[in-house]
This record gives sequence, C-alpha cells and structure tokens, in this order.
Amino acid sequence: MRVRKALWDALLVLISFFVSAVIAGVVFPGVPKWASWEGSPLMHMPLVNRIMKYLPGLPRWNDGWFFGCPALRFYPPFSHIAMAFIGWILRIPVFQAYRVYTYLFFGLGSAFLYLLSRKLGLGKAGALASSILFSLSYNLYSFWNVGAIPMITGVFLFIGTFYFFLRAVESQSTIDMLISGALFAATSLSHFHNAFISVLLLSIFSILMVLMKPGLFIKIKPGAKLPEYTLRLPKALAGMALVGFGLSAWWWIPFFIEGGYSHVTSGWQIGLLPAVTQPKSEVVFNHLKMIFGIEYKRNLWSPGVGQVILALLGLPFLIKDRRMDYVRLSAVGFIISLTTLFFPLLNVPFPLPNRFSPYFSLFSAVIGGYIIHKVISSRRKSAVILSLLLISTSSFAMREVFVNIAPHHRMLETEIPLEMLWLRDNAKKGERLATEMIEWIWRLDLYTDLGLSGGSSQLAMTNSFAYTFWYYLLFLADPSYLRYFSDQYNVRFFYNPRFGKGLKKVSNFLFLYEVEDFNSSLVELVGPETVKVLVFGSFADYQRIFTAISPTGANDFLLAYGGEFMDTQSSENLSKFDVLYLFGIRYLNEDNYYNKLREYVRRGGSVILDTGDLIHGGASTGLEELFPITDCWTRNSEFNLSLVGDWTSKPINTSLFTKGEYGVSYTINESLREGAVPLIYDEDKATLAAIMEYGKGKVLWTGLNLPYHAVYHLNREESFLLEEMIRAVSNPGPKSGASLSFDYLMPEKLIIHVNEAEPSDALFVKISYYKGWSAYLGGRKLEIFKAGPGMMLISPENSGSFDVEVKFEKMDYIVLSEGLTIVSMIVSLPAAIYVEFRRRRVKA
Repeated sequence: MRVRKALWDALLVLISFFVSAVIAGVVFPGVPKWASWEGSPLMHMPLVNRIMKYLPGLPRWNDGWFFGCPALRFYPPFSHIAMAFIGWILRIPVFQAYRVYTYLFFGLGSAFLYLLSRKLGLGKAGALASSILFSLSYNLYSFWNVGAIPMITGVFLFIGTFYFFLRAVESQSTIDMLISGALFAATSLSHFHNAFISVLLLSIFSILMVLMKPGLFIKIKPGAKLPEYTLRLPKALAGMALVGFGLSAWWWIPFFIEGGYSHVTSGWQIGLLPAVTQPKSEVVFNHLKMIFGIEYKRNLWSPGVGQVILALLGLPFLIKDRRMDYVRLSAVGFIISLTTLFFPLLNVPFPLPNRFSPYFSLFSAVIGGYIIHKVISSRRKSAVILSLLLISTSSFAMREVFVNIAPHHRMLETEIPLEMLWLRDNAKKGERLATEMIEWIWRLDLYTDLGLSGGSSQLAMTNSFAYTFWYYLLFLADPSYLRYFSDQYNVRFFYNPRFGKGLKKVSNFLFLYEVEDFNSSLVELVGPETVKVLVFGSFADYQRIFTAISPTGANDFLLAYGGEFMDTQSSENLSKFDVLYLFGIRYLNEDNYYNKLREYVRRGGSVILDTGDLIHGGASTGLEELFPITDCWTRNSEFNLSLVGDWTSKPINTSLFTKGEYGVSYTINESLREGAVPLIYDEDKATLAAIMEYGKGKVLWTGLNLPYHAVYHLNREESFLLEEMIRAVSNPGPKSGASLSFDYLMPEKLIIHVNEAEPSDALFVKISYYKGWSAYLGGRKLEIFKAGPGMMLISPENSGSFDVEVKFEKMDYIVLSEGLTIVSMIVSLPAAIYVEFRRRRVKA
C-alpha cells in the first residue's frame, strides 16, 4: 500500500513538473529580440555567455562592464552559473541554454510545491491543485519577462528548501538536513531578496512550529521533575544554516568584506508611492488593482484575480481549521507577503516590496489547494466544484500572460547583428564603446571584445568615474569632454550619440560612430613628455580635478591619486611624479610632511597647494618655508580677478569666471615670502595665487578652488586657468624612445612587453583598479597608483627591454572563503551519511 501511494505521488510530481514546464515552453520559446530599460531576460545572457567560456573554472574579472569590475562579485550568481552549466554540459548556445533553464526551473518549482503541499498536510488532489495554481500565476511570468530570472529562481528553490527542512524536522535525517542546507545556499545565492525573505520566513515558521508542536523543542513527561529538551527543530535549523553558510561562503564572505551591499542598495528603489500628479485616491485605487490582479500589463504584484479571491475565501477557514497543523503556516506566509505589498500605500520605506509578490502567489496557491482538498474530502459535487475553481482561477491570469508577455518572446536570436560583426573584426583589444541603447549594452559583451562605457547604472559599479563619463558625454552630450575622455577611458566608438562634433560615421551603419583621430590604447607608455601629477586630498577632490581638467583636452597631463595624506607616501613614490597637487595642508605628522616636501622640491619636483577649500579643514596659518605664503584666510564674496603678467601660454578671460558667492581663500602682500611672485590679484589687491622657486623645483599656491568651481559651474575659463597653473610649474621632457606591446588573452591577466625604456618611463593601464590587481617585473612586485579615471599607473623603474605581468589575484579572504566552501562540500556528505547510519543503528 505504501509503495502504491509513493508511486502515485511520484507520478503527480512528474505531472506537476511537466504541466509547468510545458506552459513555460509555450510562453517563453525564445529571448526577446529587442530590450528596454524595464528589463529583459537578455540582460543576463552576456554574463552567462562569459561563464560558459570559462567553465569548468569561473571568471574572476569582467573587462566588459564599467571599465572593468570583479566578475560574479556583486550580484548573487547561482542562476547564471546554473544556466551556463546547462549550456556547457549540453554543448548548446547560450540562448538555447536559457530555454532549457527556463523550462527546467519552472517545472522544478511546481514539483517542489507538490511535495511541500503534501508535507504540509494536503491530499494528492489539493497538492496537485496547489502546484497548478502556482504555475498559472501571472506575476511569475511578469518577473521572468523583465529579466528577474535570479529572483524567481530563488523562489522556486525556497519551496524545495522549506520542504526538505520540514522533512528534516520530522525525520531528524541528516541527509534531509544536508539537502535543505544545499538548497538554502542556492536560494541565498539566487538573489539578495530571496536571501532576506527566506531567512525571515523560515525564522517565523520555526517559531510557529514550536508553538504548534512543543515536542519539537521540549517534552514534559508526566511525573518528571525536569523537562526533556528534544531540540528537534533547532538542530534541523542549525544544521541547515551551517551547511547553507558553508556552501555559499565562497561568495557571501567576499561580498560583505568588499562592501558589496552598499554597491547594490545604491541602485534600489525605495517602495514609496511615487510623486505623481494623480489624486491620492486614484493612486491608491490603481495600486489595489495591481495587488488584487484586476490590472495586468505591467503587473509584478499579483498572481491574478482568481488566485487572490480563492486565497482570501479560504484564509478564514484555514485559520479556524484545528485539524490542520503545518498547512496553517501558509496563512501566515500569505498575510506577511500581502502586508508588504501594501507598504507603498502605508509609506513604509522598504526596498522593492513587490519582491514579496511571488511568495504571495506561493501561499495563495497552497491555500487554494487547501480549499480543493476540503472540497474533495467532503465528497459533495466535488468534481464540478473542483473544475469551476480551477477554471475560474486560471483563465484570467493566463489569458493576460499570452496577451501581454508571450508575444515578446517569440524571437530567438540566431544571427549576429552586422554592426557587431564589424566591431568584432575591426576593434582592438581593450577599446570601448559608449551608448545609452539598452539592447546594445546587453548584446555588446555577447558578440564582441569591446568594453561598455555607459555607466548610468549605480549597480555593482566599482569605478565611480563610469558615471562621470555617462553624465558628461551621454547625458549632457558635451563634446568639449570628448578628446580627453576618449583618450583616458579608451573609448573609440559611440552608438547613437547625441552630438556629432569630433565623431565620424562608421561605414554604412545608421548609428555607429568613431572618435576622429582616435589615438589611444588599453596600455600606453608614459614618458618624460607627459606631466605626471599626483593628487592628495579626498577622493572627491581627485574626481573634481580630473573632471575640471577634461575640457581643456590636455592629454599631455596624467593625473594619479596619492591618498588623503601626502606623508603616507614614501619619498621614492613621490619622486616618480613631476607635480604634487595638494588640496589643503593635511598631514599625520607635521615634521615628516614638511621634510618630505622639501626633499621632493629641492630635487626638482614641483608642488601646487590649493587652499580654496579651507572651509573643509587644513592649515591656514603659520605655513612653513617652502610655500610662497605664510598665512591665508577664507572669504566668501564676489571677486573681480586679473592675472599678473603674461605667465599663461593662452589668454584667460577672467571676466567669464563664476560670479556671485565665490568661496576662496586669499592672502595679502605682507604674507608673501621673499621671492614669491603674485600671479592673480583681486581688484582690492588681495592675492589669490603666487609662485616661488625652491631648490630645483617650484611651488605654486592658489586659493581659487578652481577644480570645484570649474566642475559645478561648468566654467571652461576656470578649467583653462587650472591647466595653465599646472603648466607653470612643470617642465615636460623629450619624447620617450621606448615602445610597448601587450598580450591580453584573459581578462584577469595582461603581459606588457616594453622595449628600450628609461627608468622614468611608466605604464598607464586603462583597466579599473581594484584590490587584487598586482603588477610584477621579474618576480618583483610593483606599486600601482589609481590614475586617470580610476585606472592603473605602474612605474617599473627599469631600463632596456623587459616584461611586466599585470594580473588580478585572489585576496586572502577570498582564498579562505573558497576553502571553507570546498571543505564543506567534501565533509558534508560523508558526515551526513555517517551520522544517519549511526542514528538508524541506534534506533534499530
């Protein structure tokens, strides 16, 4: 009899699987050909394709996104790895892998739900009805349609996690505990929201289970003085959590250590009602229509009106039903998920509350299955009522699925776009393309080796300059930044730009353009002819000076970031640069600070001291020998500036400088040191810039705060004056006779071949700097500075011909976390089998 029941259950599990898989196959026969900013499954295909290329290993660096960022580091990667693994095993293209993955996981989710419903206490008919109702939920297909594949995958895996957790609690089987832990790890690695919601629900359900059945935690025997602590549920929960943590440690530990959570949450939208012109009552009404499934087109909130009504009708009966135990947990899950969907109406600041809606569908389906279970049990006109319930709940939602969602997925992309073919054949390694067209952003990494230069999304962005590029060239569409930005970012191509100045059309393609006279490379040699400027201050100061200098097109300048405090750098590192740009006087040790500066300038280096931001801190009185002034003061008023003499190489129109409240610092003639020469006066003879020679070098002081005003007021004249100040203290040398070539076969490894170099020659590598990047010359580790737009400057300090190896290495905590996962994988199964064997032996 038990075998017969098991066979029936197995058959119904298969039916649940195939019903859902077939529906998904009809709805999603392919990937949409065109995408939009609202999302598309296409958004995940480049990453899946990249993983497929690496398997059985995993990529560690992604050179195609935002000028380079760690691969698989800031977005839970389970769905991408699973999809890639399917394609790699079956030897099928990435789009076919997407299809197989879609049908497999929709089927798996329904099969898990059948098993879970049975474990919760429903009969076969009720459990089958639950799985079918769930597979007909509108919001599951809506989320998949907009590319929320990882999140819905996590929902399917949560169902399996909960099922095996209940089994582990009931049987105390370590095998069930191991499986639930493995599924919990996969659930957490699917999406951030799944990780949070899974922990929340499992915690609440565990408390309620103990209240329903105290024997899961404690047992009080008649006549006994002390209770017996069974700890059945806590042991199952702890075992699941331990296995889940061990198997997912390889990703979660580096994610939190590297501040990944802040990268992700910066892109989240808070779930408050939007500021719209509609009346509040109309907004509330529209939101209610979305939750209850009366409105469909862009609905990520509801499984459908039929499923919601069925669940609401069954909810009071389920709560009152004392004969059912665990299935009442679905009522709690339903109430929790429904409550969160009302957060926007209640003005509760919660990120993306609609991420609870698939769980709303899940628990609605279980409650619907409960109603059908009760109808079947009563044996009164059961067949008719069952049919009516299923038809009424499914017809509305599924009709809209085939009207609003399915038509967009009829096109499976099989031909490579012609523009992509041209770029693949003509673009050089490391060159980049800028565009705002989303379908191009997602296809670029599929078909070419070009990197993306958009940067409008804050999600997973490790190079903050990516947004700068997008803002000035794609949003403001200001061609004055093109020359400097294209060189510093290595962006050669534009697709559908908003301006044409400085660009030329490529071939006969409608929207593809190339930067005129483009002369840049992923790796460039920086010789004496280039002025190397090391900037000290906050990183925001560095970003401002980089942006401020950009409109001048001064490609013979290379900016690098030295940190906030100059005295933390060694004299050897300082000597690699021609100019030090100091935002205020900030130090950790005053004597060390002045001694290093004096030594640097005496040997021929130059310094620019900018005290324009004194309001934010920094010394302003008692400036020591070396600087051309002794004291300066802050003033916030309108200035009328004039340049003294003809020290600039081009005319600067100071009448075009920013007017109004212009915060600067200034000095007076009495505070000028002997030998100091004023460069800029105000009409009341306050001095705003001065220069003096010191040893073999020069020191220039300014209080104008030019980087700030040039950026925030987009003032070109102030940018030109900033360029002239750097030129006033620098002496470029002759062009270097060195040359280089490079091999970039893997995104995480670059070999640079240098010929006939001088010790002063440096290497500018236009890949985003991130901890883990290291450079080696013959086994000797080289210093890496952030340079240009957050990229890398390396000084080999070697002559002749040699090779420099630049590679992205694993940090110690990454090695440790991966080791923890490997140990968990090796130990978990044998340990579970051993404990299970001992348990059964003792029981026998």
